[in-house]
Amino acid sequence: MATIIPRTAGPQQQLQATPGVRNTTQVDLSPAIDGIRAVQGVAMDIGKRAKEEADLTALMKAQFDLDTFEATAFDPSNDKGMAKHQGINALGAQDALIPEYDRRAADIRRSLTRDQRARFDQVNAQNRSRFAGRVQGESYRRYELAARETREASKKGGQDSAIAAGIAGDFERQEELIGTVLGMYDASAQVTGESPEVTAEAQRTAISSIHYGTARGLLARPDGVANARAYLDKHQASIAPEQLTHLESILRPAEADAEEEALAAVFVDGGALPGLADGDSDTSSRATTDPKSVQGDYTALAKKHGFSISSMERPVIAVGAGARSQHPKGTAVDYSVKGKTKAQGDALIADLRAAGYEVVDERDGKTGTGPHIHAELPPGRAPAGSAAIAQAATLEDALKQMRAHVTDPQQRKGVEQRIRRTFTDRRNARIESESIALEGMRTAIDEQGADAKSWREAVGPENAAIAVRQGWSGVLEHQWRERRGETLTETDPLVYDRYARLMLDNPAGFASKETRLEILQDAGSLSTADRARLLNEWKELNDPKKREVTLRRRKVEAALVTEGLQVLGWKGTAHKEKAAAFGMAIAQARTTFRDRNQGSDPTPEQDRALVRSLVQSFARRPESMPDAVKSYSRIDLKMEPADAQRARRALADEGVDNPTQDEITRAVLRMKAFESQSQ
Repeated sequence: MATIIPRTAGPQQQLQATPGVRNTTQVDLSPAIDGIRAVQGVAMDIGKRAKEEADLTALMKAQFDLDTFEATAFDPSNDKGMAKHQGINALGAQDALIPEYDRRAADIRRSLTRDQRARFDQVNAQNRSRFAGRVQGESYRRYELAARETREASKKGGQDSAIAAGIAGDFERQEELIGTVLGMYDASAQVTGESPEVTAEAQRTAISSIHYGTARGLLARPDGVANARAYLDKHQASIAPEQLTHLESILRPAEADAEEEALAAVFVDGGALPGLADGDSDTSSRATTDPKSVQGDYTALAKKHGFSISSMERPVIAVGAGARSQHPKGTAVDYSVKGKTKAQGDALIADLRAAGYEVVDERDGKTGTGPHIHAELPPGRAPAGSAAIAQAATLEDALKQMRAHVTDPQQRKGVEQRIRRTFTDRRNARIESESIALEGMRTAIDEQGADAKSWREAVGPENAAIAVRQGWSGVLEHQWRERRGETLTETDPLVYDRYARLMLDNPAGFASKETRLEILQDAGSLSTADRARLLNEWKELNDPKKREVTLRRRKVEAALVTEGLQVLGWKGTAHKEKAAAFGMAIAQARTTFRDRNQGSDPTPEQDRALVRSLVQSFARRPESMPDAVKSYSRIDLKMEPADAQRARRALADEGVDNPTQDEITRAVLRMKAFESQSQ
C-alpha cells in the first residue's frame, strides 16, 4: 500500500527588481565570423590535399605494380614470361601475356576508389598500349629470327643434299635438288619481299656453292681427280670466279700428281703410257701426245663443213664421268654451231666419229658454255709418239725407262720420287712379310721342336718350302737342334759387335726392317738372350719415347767394352754398379760441357774424346767405383742447391725427367765420387 507524503511549501522570498538600466553598447562580431570561416576553409583545404595525396599515392602504387609486372614478364630468368616463348612459338606470347596484363590491371583497379579509378583508367590505357606493343614487337622479332634461320637451314640442307648426290655420281638427282633449292629461294622472297635481283643473285651463289662443293668432294674421293675435272669443265660457267680459281689451284696440282703416279706405275710394272691403247706397237721415245696432227684433223673438218672453231685450248668439257679434259693438251676442240642447221651439225659429227674422235653434242647449250659440238681423242686411241713400256726388274731399270720418255724436268723429278717410293714400299712390305714368316717358324720350333722329328715337321711342309727358298733352312735346323738339347748356341762376338756398332753409328739403319730380318737370320750366331736383347733394342729404337734412352745406354756400354771395363753380356752387382757410376759420370761431363759452352752439345768427336778421358780416369782406380756408388746409403748428404740442379740435369740426360729425392741424392754422390777420383 502506497504511503502518501504530503508536500509543504518552504519559506517564501520576495524578489525585488533592480533599478532599470539600458545597455546601449553595440559589439562588432565580423572578425569572429571571418575567423570561423577561415578555420573552416583551412580544414577544407587540408582534407582536400589529404584526399589528393591519397589518390596520388594509390595511382603511383598502381603504376609501380604495372611496371613490376612488365619487368617480370620480360625478365629472361622468368620461365613463365616472355622467355617461355621462343623460336617459331614466340607469337604465342601475345595470347598469354596481354590477357595476363589485363587481369593484373583489373585486380589493381578493384582496389581503388571511384575517383582513383577514373584517373587509373587513363594511365592504364597508355601502359597497356605500350606493353602490348612491346610484346608484339618482341614476339614478332623472335619469330622472324627463327623463321629466317629455319629458311636458311632448309636452303643449306638442300644444297648439302645436292652436293652429296653429285659426289655419289647421281647427277640426275642433283639437278632435281638444285631445282628444289631454287624454289626455296623464290618462296622466301615472297615472304620477305626481297627484290627479284637480290633473289637471282642468291640463287646464283647457291648454284655456285653446290658445284664448288661437289667438285671438291669428287676430288677427295679415290681416283677422283679425273671425275672432278670432268665435273668442273661441265659446270665452270655456273661457278663464281673466286671459287673456280680456288678449284683450279687445287685441281691442277692433283692432276699433275695423278699423272706422275700413273707414269710411275707404268715405268715400274710396265704397260701402255697414259692414253696409249693396249698392244700399240709404236715405240717412239716421246710420252706425250703430239697435238699438231690432231689439230690438223679438227681444222680440216671445220673447213670441209664450214664451221668455226670456238676453242681448241681453253678447258671446257671432258667426255664421260671419268674423263680428263684434253683442252689444255690441244687434243680437244669445240665447234661453234651459230647459224648452222641441224643437218650441217649432224654431218660434222658423223665425219668426226668416222675419223676416230669421240664427240659430245652440246648444241642445246646446257653446259653453260654456249651451243657447240665438242670432240676429243677417245681413251682407246693411240696418240702420236707414245710407247709401250716393259716391266722393270730393278729400280735402275725403271729410272732408265722413265728418263728416256719424260723430258719435263719438274715432271721427271716427281715421277722419279714416286718410282723410288714404290720400290722402297715394296721392299719394306717384302721384308716385313719375311720377318713375320721367319719369326712364326721359329716360334713353331720353340713350341714343337722338342717332339718333332725335324725342323720341317715343326714348321709344316708349306713353311718348310718357303724356308728353303729363302735360305733359312740352316738357321731353323740349328734352332731345332738347340731346342732338342743337341747343341748350345754361343754368341759370336763379331756378329754381336756388328749390330752394336750399327746401333751407335747408324741408329736409323739398325731400326730398319732389314736389320730385324737379319737378326732373325743370324740366330745361329747369337744366343737366345742376346738375340732377344737385340730384337728388344730394335723395338725400342722404333719407339720415340724410348729411343734416346736406349742409345745413351748403348753408348755407355760401348765405352766400357772399349776399355775392357765391361764384357758382352755383363752380369753381377759390381759390373752394374760400375756401369751406373760411369753412366752418371758421362752425363755429368756432358752437362759441364754445355754449361761451359753456352748450352751447346758436344760434337761427336768431342763426345768421343770426353768419354775416352772418363774411361781412362775410371781405369786408373776401378776398384774404388763400387764403394763409391754404394756410399749413398751410408752418408747423410746435405746438398747444395747447385749440386741438386746439376744432378737433375744429369738425370734428365739419362731419361729421368721427374727424379725422386733418393735418385737426386745418389746422383750427387756419384758425381762427388767421380770428382774425388779424378783429382
